[in-house]
Amino acid sequence: MVPEVKPSDSIILRNDDQPFRKKFWRATTYVQGAQFASVGILLALPTSVSKWSDHPYQDAVKHWKRAYTTPPVWDKDDFLVNAGHPYAGSIYYNLVRSQGATPLQSFLYSTFQSVWWEYGLEAGAEQPSITDLLTTSPIGSILGEITHRATLRMARNGFNSFGEKSARADFESFLCSE
Repeated sequence: MVPEVKPSDSIILRNDDQPFRKKFWRATTYVQGAQFASVGILLALPTSVSKWSDHPYQDAVKHWKRAYTTPPVWDKDDFLVNAGHPYAGSIYYNLVRSQGATPLQSFLYSTFQSVWWEYGLEAGAEQPSITDLLTTSPIGSILGEITHRATLRMARNGFNSFGEKSARADFESFLCSE
C-alpha cells in the first residue's frame, strides 16, 4: 500500500480543519455553476454534437420519467466526449480532496456529482449513461488522487524538474501499489 502523502507544515490546505459539510458545500458551489453552464452550452450546440433532443424543453419531463423507470444505457457519444468524463471526475474529486477530505470522502463526492449530472441535469435531455457512470468517478478518482499527491509533492519541493520527477514517482508507485 502506498503511504499517504501528508502536507508539510508549510502547506496549508483551505478548510483542512473544517468539517466535511463545509468542504462539500464549498465544492458544490463551484461544480453546480459549471454544470449549469455546461447545460447551457450543450443546449446551444447542434444536436449532432450533443445528441440531445431537437425539442429539449418539450421532451424534458418525458426524459426524466424514462431515466427513473429504465436502466442506464451505453451511450453513443464520440470517444473524445467520453474521454473527458474521467477528467471531470478528477476535478470533482480534487475539489474536496484539496481541502483535506479523505480519499473515500472525495471518491463519494465525485460519485455524487456524477450521479447528479446523469440523473438530475442530463436526464432531462437523454437517458443516463452507464458508460459515464462507470468512468467519471472511478477513473476520475484515481486520476484525482495521483494529481493531488503530485501537487502536494511539487508544492513542497517547488514546481521544477525535481517536482516533475517526484510526480512521476508518485504515479508509478500508485500504479504498482498492492
